[in-house]
Amino acid sequence: MAETKPAPWMKLRGMRLPNYRICIFPRLLPRRDALKRWEKKSIHRLFGDITDFDIQERANLKSAKLVISTVPDVDDNLLLLRMLHHENSRAKILTMALEVHDAKALYKAGADYVIMPHLTSGRQIAKLIKEDGVSSIAQAKNRDLKYINQ
Repeated sequence: MAETKPAPWMKLRGMRLPNYRICIFPRLLPRRDALKRWEKKSIHRLFGDITDFDIQERANLKSAKLVISTVPDVDDNLLLLRMLHHENSRAKILTMALEVHDAKALYKAGADYVIMPHLTSGRQIAKLIKEDGVSSIAQAKNRDLKYINQ
């Protein structure tokens, strides 16, 4: 089976990932091939529920330079922000919100960026069509189906 390219959310442009300690708290675990790629590149990562005390200890937020939470629960993300600001105010933190009022609360609490999937995907589709035209939709569909079906 040919190795697939990482999903767009796995790419952090301009960052040399092996130099970063990254804690990612996803809603779902990434695919096995993504985990293997990260392991080969020595990208430190942690997957788990940030409300779990064991995960909080293992996260070692004091040394994190970047924290990405893809958990849509605003209370979990607010807890993570409080912990991070207490232990390591220099780290960058990206959180996720499904609702505008949750995004506002996360920004107010100090999130560096709040991922809003509907907004982000809408912008990406608009950019794709603007740059490559309507014909690019079929190419995007084929690329995504290839990724989904592996």
